[in-house]
Amino acid sequence: SSSSSSSSSSPSASPSSQEAYDKEFNQPNNIREEMYRLEKNKMRSRTEGKACLDRYRLASSRIFSLIDETLAENLGRKNFILERASIDELFIDVTAFCCSPSEDGDDDDNDDNDDDDTKEKVTTTTAAAMQFRSDCGTAAVQSLRKTAICHGEYVDSAERNDQIGQALRLGCHVALTARRAVFEKLGFTLSAGISTSKLVSKLAATYGKPDGQAVVFPGAMAKLMEETPIKKTRLLGGKLGKKVQSLLPDFETTLGSISRLLPLDVLEKAIGEESGRWVFDACRGIDFEEVRPTLKVLPKSITAFKSFSKVSYPELEKWTVRYFFGYMGRNFLPR
Repeated sequence: SSSSSSSSSSPSASPSSQEAYDKEFNQPNNIREEMYRLEKNKMRSRTEGKACLDRYRLASSRIFSLIDETLAENLGRKNFILERASIDELFIDVTAFCCSPSEDGDDDDNDDNDDDDTKEKVTTTTAAAMQFRSDCGTAAVQSLRKTAICHGEYVDSAERNDQIGQALRLGCHVALTARRAVFEKLGFTLSAGISTSKLVSKLAATYGKPDGQAVVFPGAMAKLMEETPIKKTRLLGGKLGKKVQSLLPDFETTLGSISRLLPLDVLEKAIGEESGRWVFDACRGIDFEEVRPTLKVLPKSITAFKSFSKVSYPELEKWTVRYFFGYMGRNFLPR
């Protein structure tokens, strides 16, 4: 079961990160209002453009860390995988918790650690996780009632209560728990999508915006595909999506159109065997891409760029000479 949120990491935010967050967000109201008044509709520097993402990055880091802490406490660290997809989006695989819940708790890989404080922390975490499990039965039912069921008319009671249905219900409860923790501690609202894959979870999240969550059961998959535009689908918004669209009539623009009109051999011939197979599965809600832990992975590259309107070559040369190196220095070196 995957959930996508419209967000590594060490288990908790470092003191410097927490202090920076508090300094930026936890100021008295009068100071915050003055900060916003001074910054409203103003550029910090002519060379930085209209937006500065410093505050956004800081909030993103703290939100992701809090979600990681919350899940580690309630599920046990071995029972979830968190992948940071972008500055404001993440995927969480909670299959280990939802499909095979254990009563044994989680030792957080500290079996050989003799430190008393560490053992006490692990014991507390394990107790919290076991309590969370014991409450899941009733709580998951309540969480499902607070979750939008995409095209629920296509999902019968048997499907809602089979093995996959029960796992998705638990996934809804996990998502609600994480969203609630972020709102109560940081004041930010999140949306979430719950389903059986990354692709469908991301689609489901759009039904939960701006401050809610939605779940897609297998029975509703075909209907969801029929109303999902190809160009709005993850990994199909660029050249691949345009190539697939070119194989269809102009008025057929959804994933459902692909599943109805393009057989596997046609797709493989047009876009290659691997891509053709992926598109063939994706338009049926099938996606085998795994959620990969990325919170502790360093970025392979760092990019800083400046966007500007169309200008003549002399003007561009003047901008480059005067501003480029200063802009890159301010944005690249701190990162």
